[in-house]
Amino acid sequence: MSGLIQYLRNIWFSFPAQLLVLHCRRHLFLLLSYVFLTLLVTKGFAGRYGVSYLFLDPEYLGRVSFISFFLVGLAYGGFTVLWNITAYILVSHKFPFLATFRKPFFRFCLNNFIIPLSFAAIYIYELVVFQTKAEFSSSMDVAYDVGGFCLGALTGFLVTFTRSLNTHKKEYAELDEEMTPKTRRHSIQPWRFGHNEEETAYQSIRVDFALMYPWRTRRVRKVEHYRRSVLLAVFRQHQRNALILELIALEIIVLLGFLMDWPLFRLPAAVSIFLFFAILIGPVGAFFYWLRSWATPVFVGLFVLYNTLPLFNQMAHRNPLFGMRYTEKQMPYTPDAIADACSNERIARDSLQMIAVMNKWKIKAQGLQNTDKPKLIVLNSSGGGMRSSLLSFYLMQKLDEATNNTFLDHVLFMAGASGGTLGLSYYRELYRLRKYNAPINLHEKQYADNISKDLLNGVCTALVVNDVLIPWQKFSRSGNTYIKDRGYLWEKQLNENTDNVLNKRLGDYAADEKNAVIPFAVFTPTIINDGRSFNVCNLPLSFLCRNRMPTETKALRPDGIDAVNFFGETETNNIHFTSIIRANCTFPYIMPTIFLPTSPAIQCMDAGMRDNYGMESTMRFLYFFRDWINEHTGGVLLVQTRDFPKNHFPQINDSPNWIARRFAPMSAIYSNWMEVQDYRNETLTAGATGWLKQPIHLFSFEYIPGEMSNAASMSWHLTAFEKADVRSSLETALNKNQLEALSKLMGY
Repeated sequence: MSGLIQYLRNIWFSFPAQLLVLHCRRHLFLLLSYVFLTLLVTKGFAGRYGVSYLFLDPEYLGRVSFISFFLVGLAYGGFTVLWNITAYILVSHKFPFLATFRKPFFRFCLNNFIIPLSFAAIYIYELVVFQTKAEFSSSMDVAYDVGGFCLGALTGFLVTFTRSLNTHKKEYAELDEEMTPKTRRHSIQPWRFGHNEEETAYQSIRVDFALMYPWRTRRVRKVEHYRRSVLLAVFRQHQRNALILELIALEIIVLLGFLMDWPLFRLPAAVSIFLFFAILIGPVGAFFYWLRSWATPVFVGLFVLYNTLPLFNQMAHRNPLFGMRYTEKQMPYTPDAIADACSNERIARDSLQMIAVMNKWKIKAQGLQNTDKPKLIVLNSSGGGMRSSLLSFYLMQKLDEATNNTFLDHVLFMAGASGGTLGLSYYRELYRLRKYNAPINLHEKQYADNISKDLLNGVCTALVVNDVLIPWQKFSRSGNTYIKDRGYLWEKQLNENTDNVLNKRLGDYAADEKNAVIPFAVFTPTIINDGRSFNVCNLPLSFLCRNRMPTETKALRPDGIDAVNFFGETETNNIHFTSIIRANCTFPYIMPTIFLPTSPAIQCMDAGMRDNYGMESTMRFLYFFRDWINEHTGGVLLVQTRDFPKNHFPQINDSPNWIARRFAPMSAIYSNWMEVQDYRNETLTAGATGWLKQPIHLFSFEYIPGEMSNAASMSWHLTAFEKADVRSSLETALNKNQLEALSKLMGY
């Protein structure tokens, strides 16, 4: 028994165990970084948004390969080294025996292995399970992936062998004898507000055993007989060199910011996440090392200063809609200006212009449907990131195939949110190009591959190497100068993925939309300052900006602004098409909110915040033009794509823990937001039967995952498994029945 107790005592007083205890007791932020990374990898945090797949299925230059895993491993190795450097700066003086070791920093990292190695083991386990079960990779492919990660991590660890971080007591003593008194005093001067090293006491923590190599331990010797100044001076030299390495790492990140336009330097998103934690931990560690007990109040003061600077237009970067002018006099955003943009006179004028478009659509649809009263078709597509983009695109291929490649000619307009409108916009552009005799086969696999290519790596890269700092790089578009940020890189990556077919201005579609050659698109980003919708289209839509009572005797206050009427047709036409798509897709924090050129400056974000399915805009349009629809059409067909099953019943936890109960009111608002919109939309659709004499039919095509627990993430990155799952969902009985019923009503 005594032998077991002694064995346990030796473990407790080993260097690895004491380091772990010290991190938990004094430097919790070092531990929390790995805890958070572990939660990301294991879907414990943000699993719904596919963050774990950024680690388990990283893409580089459009491929998941040995190189992509090597880069992730290299980033992890670099992060772990900087993590160890920060820990070394903070705690090395508590272990003075380190100064007597050869390669003291290497030995410190070796003994500080418990936390990094635990994360690496969890990551490799999750990687093997994911690649085997979700991606159906062979054992050899999985071995290559793991090998790439391990090789990258070991390459990153090589910096632990550098001599500048591994000077020990004997080497320093020899160096000390060769120095002049003046140089000696300067070289060992501490970096802490003038304290002398002889006055700086270190509290030695008991350590009996330390790892010298992974396979050998050694009993730690006493160091009380060494001069304290020499031991401290060794640590001062290491700390100074470590801080220099952290500055070099920061310079590398800044350099990557300059190179982010090049695809070669758009690293896997997991690399960006490791870099983010590296640049976060290093400065925090240095901050606490220099300021000690003053760290907290100084940190609070700096935070207040940083938060105040934008009030003086310092560090106040505002993401724009590319193509709009922000340097000239801003439009006043006032109740009077909003009301004037949707006055009765403007509504009357805009409705006549819209009726002219509808008449042109009717002539085209009459020939296609072989009837005097064709059925009016409207496309609505939900948000949901790339899974919604791909679902919308696949559905268009199915509908086009079922209608002899003419489906979009039957459609009057399309609306929706986020990824759904991206998929519809890309398909519409390919459809338009085919009308102008471009050699495009819309059923070819390459186009679905294009719209499902990664958009997240560039965003994460720009966020870490550019946006976390102060964006400073500029570029010019349409005669205006803007600053590069993750919104810019999202658009650039989208254009590269889609062969630049969407690299146009909004006005480039004006003629085709007004002549009903293609459906007109309605984009409705949400203004976060007051909840109004920002309605963007080549056609003026003032009639969508305010509700009217059924008696038409009273107009309610405006709940939207129309881009054409508010900013002018010329200004709206100059908006880059990918910018307005991005505005419709601006998921909070992942993408930057967009400022409009108004005074005061207002911001807009994802359309899904207010109308995730485009149904509000659609029903308001149908209500306003109900007389024309009743007279000239044979009914309305609403074709809707949904990125999640409509009647999915959530799992209800009837025994929530204490934390869940405290956060239940807020979490319920977020988790049920789409359900609330569904209830409202069903009410609107049911109410339409009271004012629309012609029949109205709703066809809902839903993404139904093969397994709910493995549903495709709501992200701008999809794995191969998720792409296949989205495509196969259109083969479910529900969606097949909807397609058959829709085709029948259309006469095909």
